[in-house]
Amino acid sequence: MIQGYRCACVIREKTKFSAVYLRDGTHRPAITRYRVEITANKRHGLDFEQYLDGEKLQRDRNHFNKALIRAFIKNSCTREAWNGAPWLVKERYARRYRIDMTVPEHLKPKQKEKVKVIEKEDKRFKKKVFSFMRFANIGTGERH
Repeated sequence: MIQGYRCACVIREKTKFSAVYLRDGTHRPAITRYRVEITANKRHGLDFEQYLDGEKLQRDRNHFNKALIRAFIKNSCTREAWNGAPWLVKERYARRYRIDMTVPEHLKPKQKEKVKVIEKEDKRFKKKVFSFMRFANIGTGERH
C-alpha cells in the first residue's frame, strides 16, 4: 500500500533488522524493510522504486497454484470409471461455451473380445491343449 492505495509491485530486496536493546533501557523492535519496484504504472513510463515496511505490504493470493487448478478441473470436468477414460467437460459448460462433446474414436473404450476355448488332445504329449479363438463383433468393423 503506497499513499493509501493498493498497486502492483515487485519485491527487489528484503532486509531484516533485529531488535536492539540500548544501554539506557530503550528497545527498538525487529523490523523488515523491502525495496519494491512499483509496476502499476509501468506502461505509462512511471515505474519507480521505494522502501516500505513489512506492515504496509499485502500479498495478493489470486494467482494460480496446483490446488486451484485441480479444483477447477474437478468442478468443470467429469470422467468415467473405466481405465484410461478421458476427461470430458461437463454438459452445462459445453453448452455455454459451445464445446463439442463427441469423444474421438481413439479415446472410446474398446469392446472386449469374446474368447472361445477349444479343447484339443495332443496325442504326441498326451496332454490337453487349449487353443483360443477370438471372435469380434462383425458390426463394429473390428478384426477377428
